[in-house]
Amino acid sequence: MHRVIYVSRAAENMNFASLSQIATTAQRYNERDNLSGVLLWVEGMFLQLIEGPKENLHNTLVRIQNDSRHSGLLRLSYRPTYEVICTDWTMGCYSAKASALPFGLAHAESLSTRIQRIHATPDKQLERFFRQFYCGDFKHAEPIAA
Repeated sequence: MHRVIYVSRAAENMNFASLSQIATTAQRYNERDNLSGVLLWVEGMFLQLIEGPKENLHNTLVRIQNDSRHSGLLRLSYRPTYEVICTDWTMGCYSAKASALPFGLAHAESLSTRIQRIHATPDKQLERFFRQFYCGDFKHAEPIAA
């Protein structure tokens, strides 16, 4: 098993209908490919965790990197794991305010600054955030699809 966490810029025309479509498609592919994860849409950016078999995860990342609904994908973490965080989610999809995330984003005025701050966040802190998010300890997100 492997886990990847990435951040990217959402396309300018991103909206809840597009996110719902992304979630539905991701759930179908992830169920087929034995992947799990969560996608957060945060004020113009995506923050995503995906877990599963290495080859399936690689193929999914290639598909994601070629998706025109975002750009500038930065891998924050990519490594083997023995513990799956999102055990029951083929793909959870949520919207959140940047100021609610625990990465020093409350005063980050620009999208570039928010992405830089998340990029500087240690792997373990990102994983801890996603673990808390999955367990329901993060109450500041609106579900789009789950």
